[in-house]
Amino acid sequence: MKTKEQIQAVVNEILEVCEKHGVVLIGGCESEGLYGEISIEDASQQPEIKLSILQRAINNSNILGNEIDGFSVGGIGKFRLT
Repeated sequence: MKTKEQIQAVVNEILEVCEKHGVVLIGGCESEGLYGEISIEDASQQPEIKLSILQRAINNSNILGNEIDGFSVGGIGKFRLT
């Protein structure tokens, strides 16, 4: 299993790709039955949902989990506030 540091390195590379293409990735919620869904949003557009909530979800370094059960992150990217 990968370590948290190795997973962070992957997240960092995905963040670079997101910034290059101007998008953010936002994970779905298992409690809502959205297993594995990833929303791809335009980073320059203010989403319909409250921006402050999404900015907390997209923390790029808030990796949850452990080496046994696996890791997860709520979202990857940075909104460009216009």
